[in-house]
Amino acid sequence: NRVDLSIHELRLVFPPGMLLTGAKLSLRNDPGSALFDAESVSVRPEWLPLFFGGRTYHFKAEAYGGQLKGSVSLAEGNPAGSCTASLRADHIQIQQYAPLSRLAQAHFKGDLNGDILFKGRFDQIMGGEGEADLYVSGGNMKLGTPFLGVDSIDFGRLTINMSLGDRKIRMVRVDLKGDTLQGALSGTINLTTDMLRSRLNLKGNVEPLEGFMSSNQGILQLFRQKTGSMKRLFTIQGTLGIPKFSFS
Repeated sequence: NRVDLSIHELRLVFPPGMLLTGAKLSLRNDPGSALFDAESVSVRPEWLPLFFGGRTYHFKAEAYGGQLKGSVSLAEGNPAGSCTASLRADHIQIQQYAPLSRLAQAHFKGDLNGDILFKGRFDQIMGGEGEADLYVSGGNMKLGTPFLGVDSIDFGRLTINMSLGDRKIRMVRVDLKGDTLQGALSGTINLTTDMLRSRLNLKGNVEPLEGFMSSNQGILQLFRQKTGSMKRLFTIQGTLGIPKFSFS
């Protein structure tokens, strides 16, 4: 799926570079839903690589209540529009990123930090390669549909290690730790042009803690096992649009 860039205003600035305001990336077949929307983006070239046939640009964006910093390097001749990019996220407020809630059918809140690497074509992101190490602190998830009387889950810290390749997102390790809930997740997401149809093959474990169960007997009965352990294994299959959860 191809990606389009729109800009409200572009100005030249000093030191030599550009300042973009109202920068937005969106899928060509869904221009009303922005994949990325920044208040401002400053871009400046790195001069030394220009003498060796390459091009490297450094950028800084103000977006989603935080800041994104990184660089994009284009190889000599820029074959097929390929590039290598690195990105650092500082204090991004995930509740301001609308596509996340739409894909997951839940409302998220939290402070996102971490690093992302990507190699490929920006207009064909799914076909590229990459990896990410991210963490969310002060998180909260409000479920679109309550589960056993629970409609909101707080978590202190969510750590995510994942990679992209062969049109798959590999969730290498996802760890959730909080005062009321802890768990882990791994597996793959097979990407399709229509993101909501991307296939899920995930598994993990979850363990509710005392504060989470005390007010809900349904949760207590679901997780209590003969061994006395409250940890339960689960799988998530189906699609991003219609995920299917099952416990074992």
